[in-house]
Parts: sequence; structure tokens; C-alpha cells
Amino acid sequence: VMRMLFSLLLVVTSMLPAQAMVRKMTIAAIFDEGGDRKHELAFRHAVQGINRNRDILPGVELHAETVNIPEDDTFTAERKTCHLLEKGVVAIFGPVSKSSSEHIRSITDSMEIPYIETRWNYRSQKVIGSAGGYAFNLHPDITTLGTAYLDLMEAYQWKTITILYQDNDSLMTLQQILSKTATVG
Repeated sequence: VMRMLFSLLLVVTSMLPAQAMVRKMTIAAIFDEGGDRKHELAFRHAVQGINRNRDILPGVELHAETVNIPEDDTFTAERKTCHLLEKGVVAIFGPVSKSSSEHIRSITDSMEIPYIETRWNYRSQKVIGSAGGYAFNLHPDITTLGTAYLDLMEAYQWKTITILYQDNDSLMTLQQILSKTATVG
């Protein structure tokens, strides 16, 4: 009787549609308090879009979990990150604030959890990923961006340009242009 029940259960389970055996995974995003609410909405919308398109992650249903932390509060960032890791998140999108982002990246690297950095970081991507290889940045690194700017200048055959920049960090993206134009004249 037990063997027959087990066989029946095995047959019924194999006949269930693949959607019935969906693995649920949680992906988290940590946002700075007072930040742009559109980022959280975009994160949730992206997760919903992945779940609607069964071709992207077949057999997986993502759950979005969001957390807000005070900007550059590394203590709260660590506490909330550890809480998310205890819940079993499979990846974390980080905040914009520099110190919190770097602290969270350090934690996720040590736990071998993917970390997606959402802030612009002027350091080379090689530096970002060198710690453990589990972090990457959504923004292009400065050498790639500088090369793209140079390619545009050459494609449009610009002879002169005007450079406006907001701060020293944003000036870093223009290093290749400055060095090229300094040699040209």
C-alpha cells in the first residue's frame, strides 16, 4: 500500500505543470532614506517584469524586498544587510551613499552574495570587482566612458568642445578628452 501511494504521488507530481514547482528567491534593494522614490518603483517593476516573462528565469519566481537606511549610516546598513542575508536573499542592490555602499559590498563579498552597485563610482571597475568578484556596477567605468566621449568627438569631427562639470568626481570621466586635446593643441 505504501509503495503504491508513493508511486501514485510520483506520477501526480510529474504531471503537474512546471509552474507548480517554482523556486522562490528574494532579491533585495537597499535605498537611502529621502532618496528618489522612482528607484524603488523601478526595482519593483523590474522584478515584476521578470516574473511575468517566464522565459527569463524559468522555474524561478523573484520576490522584491526593499529596505531604507539613513544616508551614510554604516551601522544601520550593516544591521539591515545582515538581516537580509539571514532571510536568504540571493542578491542585493546597494544604496547611492558611498560609505554605506562600500560597507555593504564588503559584507556581500565575504558572504559570496552578488552585489549590484547603483551609484556612479569613478574608480575603475577592476578595483570594484577585485575584492571577491561578486560585485559589479551598473554604470560604465571611467575609461570606457572617456573612450565613448572621444569616439563621439571623432565621429562628429568636433574641433572644439566646451566642458561643464559638477564636481571633481565627474571631471574624472573627462581625463582622456583632456589628455587628447592637450596634445592636439
